[in-house]
Amino acid sequence: MFPALEAINKAAYWDYQRERVYVKSRYKTKCRPARKAKRRIVLRPNTSIECPRPSKCPACNSKLIYRHGGKRSATLIEFMRHGVKRWITQYVIQRYRCRACLRTFYSPGWHWTGKYGPDLVAYTVYQNIELRIPQSLIAVGINQLFGLDITRNMTNKFKSAAAQIYEHTYNELLKGLSRGRLLHIDETSISIKEGSGYVWVLTTMEEVAYFYTPTREGSKIQSMLKNFSGVLVTDFYASYNAVECPQQKCLIHLVRDLNEELLKHPYDDGLIPVPLDQNPCAHWRSPMDMMRQG
Repeated sequence: MFPALEAINKAAYWDYQRERVYVKSRYKTKCRPARKAKRRIVLRPNTSIECPRPSKCPACNSKLIYRHGGKRSATLIEFMRHGVKRWITQYVIQRYRCRACLRTFYSPGWHWTGKYGPDLVAYTVYQNIELRIPQSLIAVGINQLFGLDITRNMTNKFKSAAAQIYEHTYNELLKGLSRGRLLHIDETSISIKEGSGYVWVLTTMEEVAYFYTPTREGSKIQSMLKNFSGVLVTDFYASYNAVECPQQKCLIHLVRDLNEELLKHPYDDGLIPVPLDQNPCAHWRSPMDMMRQG
């Protein structure tokens, strides 16, 4: 062996013991240093707002109210209107009590129940749903960009909070779709952690809504459209036939089904193209024509 290569051979096994675990070894392994506790990020508020004193009790409208207990401080993390910037607002909330009904309540003007403001919640939900970014990566990006200390679990809570806020809007959207003059419906299977399920889509030319069911059974869509009187555009799934309204079958699904049959039975003479004057699609009326003609 060349003496000059001896130092290189020793360096090749420099930290070999640190990457292996031995039950018995005559070599003394190097102990890794203990992990330091993660330093908690303390953010100072940019501004402080003290909520005003209420004029009456929100339950009985009595004006006999007094302070009950100490003040409560809540901090919101919000975005600016004309740009993305971390802005922390501290709200000082006083607790009050009514002499008439003995109910306790806090100062008016405080509507958000969490520490983080609705702007940050909307930002995380947009990245998760519209941009399809995983919640763990969203938390990493927010912490790096804005110096926060949120976890993946917190981004999941943001999504749940947004669902509760927009639940009323979603229900009103479904009611509006079921009262319209034209409605397209389709469903598709999805894979979830518990197994599989189905997502249904209801759409018009301007609005769209989705809902989930564990099976393809059509009782929910039938009850939802029991008073629907417009034109319903669907595929050939039999559950849609139970909805009592004018219906139009989707031509895209018809073409798809014909193509599948042609691929399965390429030598079937019954699937040859029909003459134009015998084509049933030649007399097809669009859903808009059906609406105009009643």
